[in-house]
Amino acid sequence: LAPRPPKCGTAPRAATQEPVAEVTAEPCNVVLTTTNCDFDSLAAACALASLWGRDPEFSLVPTHVVMPRGAVPVVQRFLAYHKHVLPVRGFKTIDGSDIEALGVVDASSAARLGRSKRWLSLAQSLHVYDHHVGGEGEESESLGLHATEVVVEPVGSTTTLIVERLRDADVTPSVPEATLYVLGIRADTGGLAYETTTARDADALAWLLRKGASQAAIAEFGVERISGDQRKILATALRTVESRLYRGVGVATVAVRSKGYVPGLAAVVEELLELTAADVLIMACEHQNG
Repeated sequence: LAPRPPKCGTAPRAATQEPVAEVTAEPCNVVLTTTNCDFDSLAAACALASLWGRDPEFSLVPTHVVMPRGAVPVVQRFLAYHKHVLPVRGFKTIDGSDIEALGVVDASSAARLGRSKRWLSLAQSLHVYDHHVGGEGEESESLGLHATEVVVEPVGSTTTLIVERLRDADVTPSVPEATLYVLGIRADTGGLAYETTTARDADALAWLLRKGASQAAIAEFGVERISGDQRKILATALRTVESRLYRGVGVATVAVRSKGYVPGLAAVVEELLELTAADVLIMACEHQNG
């Protein structure tokens, strides 16, 4: 028997193929905060992103702010209200091979970047802004060894360094931005009370207030958390604290004395932990009576 001819109008069915997803590169700049991000680190990162967004050298691609590993509770609370108006992106949304310029703020050691440290070798250029003049961590971890640009100046807050550049470039921050920058300067200067505070910090703060920073938000997120006696202990601790790396973990230790019992030292430890950006802090306090 001869094979039955195909029905009219039919043709052999071709094998179907699944469409191949096209991987599209998304070139960008990234500004990194430190791990356990505080207000100064977040504010400085957002300020640098704003500055780059208006700089012809960087503005051809978008600039994102990335927090490598979380934030302190008060910063998390601030972001719950304002993250949608800030250039903050999740770590996993960034492909390191897409990074053109990489900024690092409030740190001069790779040890403070957590898992994002791997991006250092992928970026086309590295820009470091910090106010810790003495450096931090082991020399082999120093970001200055590979940086295209290093700005480290003796001011009370890294945010101050970048706000000055925004002011010089005649960039007017939005109200949420100005408010965040104020919180950043206040956090690392203790509301301009710490010994490391400079006139430059005060000038930057005043400029931001003139640009419309929200006093209500500053009162909500930047209230004083420690008393006068606690602040004296904090000031002493800041002068004598020692930091070192142990198996990749930043450990800070300090011993202080007070002229009598001072309650609530847990708040001092929390404040000092933020200011040193250590992963672990051990503080001993000797109370002198009489």
